[in-house]
Formats: sequence, structure tokens, C-alpha cells
Amino acid sequence: MAFWNWNKEGPGVDPDEPEKGPLGEFFSIYFSKFWRICGLGMMTFIGSLLTIALLYYVGFYLLTMILPTLSYENILAVLKKVNLPYVDGVTVETMSSYFFLASHLVFVLTVFSLGFFTFGPIHVGFTYVYRNFATREPVFLWSDIKDSIVTNWKKGLLHSIISAFVLCLGIYAFYFYNANMPEGILLYVLRAVLIMFIFTIIVMQFYVYQMIVTFDLKLRHIYKNALILTLVKVPSNFFILLLLLIFNFAIPFLAIWGIPSQAVAVIVFALQFSIGMGLSNFLINFFASRGIKKYLIEPYDDNNNGGAQSSVTQKVKERYESEWHYQEDIPQESQHESPTGAPA
Repeated sequence: MAFWNWNKEGPGVDPDEPEKGPLGEFFSIYFSKFWRICGLGMMTFIGSLLTIALLYYVGFYLLTMILPTLSYENILAVLKKVNLPYVDGVTVETMSSYFFLASHLVFVLTVFSLGFFTFGPIHVGFTYVYRNFATREPVFLWSDIKDSIVTNWKKGLLHSIISAFVLCLGIYAFYFYNANMPEGILLYVLRAVLIMFIFTIIVMQFYVYQMIVTFDLKLRHIYKNALILTLVKVPSNFFILLLLLIFNFAIPFLAIWGIPSQAVAVIVFALQFSIGMGLSNFLINFFASRGIKKYLIEPYDDNNNGGAQSSVTQKVKERYESEWHYQEDIPQESQHESPTGAPA
């Protein structure tokens, strides 16, 4: 199967090919590596089953806090009022359970695809490979994943715990203020602040994992850089987040509610499993890699430093060359490096 044939040579890159814009480069890489990205997405899903199972149970509380109208009781009450005809053997209680569980699973997969609730040690391994796909670097699948996990598991684990806690705290705060404060300007201001806070934290996830596998920085410095990239690239970050919500939440949600059928639900989640997971992770890492390169790597180029480089700048330059550029003089069996970066 093309999913797992990682040793097959690709079509290559024409050295005289004109430079593409971001969208052209994205689609060029994505379609040239389509099967590999899909395969990696399936591996991401399988490798994170325990995390997704935990999120599934936690998500029952989170979903009712964010969207209380999607509780089983509310769906059942609405369906009873509408009184739609169902095929023989299907009751209103059965349809209510179907809508509730399917909507809940869509919510769970959306949260997971945004990188908010992941198992960090596993996620850093897959992020390293997604980043190499995005930057057209050679991929040695199992060794790359293993090396990245061994090197970065502590930071990945700590960050996954912090991000999951912040997610639950932000959602609970949103629920608490809505439940305990009267309607008014103060409540609207708090809602706006919380929405901006959650938006910022979500977008920071796009950059944090990739910086963990690219630079040897302390986690607080990674958060600082991620916050800066979130603020300086607000329009593009918002656009990427909107695309992810459309792919992972809006389309599956509308399909499940628009065509209430078990067959439709199976197709929706099969597409999410086979294509959506890989597409979401590749989209995040492609645009994150461009932002990191532009704002954290290129400023240290010789041209920007008048030819003089500090020791830190030289280390970043060496890191850029060794980590982001293929070294042809290295033997084939060792043409990759452990992702232990230099300070940025």
C-alpha cells in the first residue's frame, strides 16, 4: 500500500521551477505526498487512541459547558416537539442518542486536531515528521519519530498537561460566568476576553510543538515566541483556525445532522480518520514552519547581521543548515539528525 511505502522515491523537485506562493507550495507538497500524509494521519490517530478515549469522557462535561443546547435532554425535548416520522424500530430516544453521541465525537476530534488535548511525548514525534514534510526534508519515519520522542518527551509531556489544564480552565470560566452573572455589559466584556484568550491559546498550539522539536529552548521561551507569532500573524492564524474548524467541526456536524444515518456517520468519521487527521496536522505544521522560519531563523541570516555573527547567531545558522537542509555528503543510512536544536 502506498500509505506505508516510505522508501519509494517521490517525483523530486525541479531546481529551475519558479517559486510558488504559500498556497501553491502547500498544495504542491500536499498532493505530492498525499498518501504519506494520510498514512501519517492514521498513525497519529492510532498512536493517540488512549488520549482520545480520555478526551471522549472529559468531553461530555466540556461540550455541555460550551454548548448546553447539545445535551441529550435538550436534543430529546426538541425532537419530541418536532415529532418527525422515523422508520420502523427507531424511536425518538434512539435518534436523540445518535445526534448526541455523534456531535460529541465531532467535538472530541476537533479538540484533538487543534493540538489542545494530546499526549505530548507521542505528538512531538509526529510533529517532527509533519514539519519535515512541510519543509521538503527527507523523512526516515520510525527513526525520526523515535529520536524526536527520546529527545523531547519531557517538554512534550509537560506542555500537554499545561494545555489540557488551560483548556478545561478556560471552558469552565466561560460556563461559570454565563451561569452566575446577569446579562449586561460586564458579561459581554468577559465573554469577549475569554474568547480572545481561548483563540490565543489555541493558535499558540500551532507553534509550540514545532518549536519544541526545532529549537533547544526552555518551555517558557517557547511560549513567549509562540505568543509573539500568534500576535504578529493574526490574520493568517485566524484563517488557518477557521479552515480547521470548517474541516473538523462544521462539515462533519452538518453532515450528521443534515442526513441522520449511521452510514453517513461511518463515512464522515472514516474520512476524518483517513484524510482529515493528516490534512489538519500538515496544514498546521506547514504554516507554522513558514512563520518560524521568517521570524525566528531568517533574522539571523548573514545579510541581516552585516556579515558578523554572534556565537548564538552562528549556532542558529548551523541548526538551520543541519536541521532544515539535506546533507548530501552524509551516508544514506544516517542522513538525519537528532532534533536537538540550538537556542534561537
